[in-house]
Amino acid sequence: MTNIEQIRSLAIKIRGSPQRLELFKEKHQDGRTALPKQDVKVRWNSMFDMIVRSIRLRKQLESWLEDQIKDNEVLKSLRLQPAEWKQLRYLVVLLAPLAKWTVAIGVSSGPTVHLVWAVYNELFDHLDKYSLALGSKKHQNRDAAILIDAIDAAKTKLSKYYGNTESTGKKILSLSAILDPSNKLDMYRSADWGERYLQEYRTSFHNTYMDEYATFGEMRSSSIQSGTNNNDLRSMLKSRSHINRARQSGDEALQYLESEPVGDVDPLNAWRVLEPRFPNLARMARDMLSVPGKYYFI
Repeated sequence: MTNIEQIRSLAIKIRGSPQRLELFKEKHQDGRTALPKQDVKVRWNSMFDMIVRSIRLRKQLESWLEDQIKDNEVLKSLRLQPAEWKQLRYLVVLLAPLAKWTVAIGVSSGPTVHLVWAVYNELFDHLDKYSLALGSKKHQNRDAAILIDAIDAAKTKLSKYYGNTESTGKKILSLSAILDPSNKLDMYRSADWGERYLQEYRTSFHNTYMDEYATFGEMRSSSIQSGTNNNDLRSMLKSRSHINRARQSGDEALQYLESEPVGDVDPLNAWRVLEPRFPNLARMARDMLSVPGKYYFI
């Protein structure tokens, strides 16, 4: 039985009986009645919360368990050794950033989709850092080997979710990051990405703007300014000529990319300021940044 299974079993046994629950509450000498938590597979961070709570209640759990073992020696299997408690503390260190980001993204009321890939990079870097630190100890330290296996499992799971973004949200995620006025293309200039991705996403950004936003905005502007009748073929041709001239004379996407990044502010607030200068691109920003980022972590 692993230490995770042990603390889970302790939580189930304590919370599963009114009598055992009362005996556990008696172990609190400070008047508090914090109880062990049981993790739930479909709830984010529930295992992390279970581990943190168990470490906090270690003294009470051990005292309660020793009393129970006197009547039922089978429960000795739930007794954690000091090394196993140490493993749990290390797991908290490993899981804390994942818990922090999932909570932040889950409760945020503002735009988060532009941060999804940056968060994934942060989590992979965190896991790689500790995997490298433990790697030299793997053959001399059994605990290190176990923790490396745990890190590998975490990276496999994270890679699965990250891989899903390639098929379901690659375009939205790449464009949203560029539409963050404080970032633009900066994220793709890092070593994590490279020149190939930088040029790919820059081209995708420009093409999406020209194909889906620039033409629509210019047609609407032309129609309002000229007051033409759409049934009049001659007026429609003139309108089209106006659109072509507009496309040649101004390109909001390129102008935006060439302008200086703004400070670290909420993207939607930044676009309220930028909208008079980039009205059509602002429509694109509203469409992309309104997608909840949490959908790309499940």
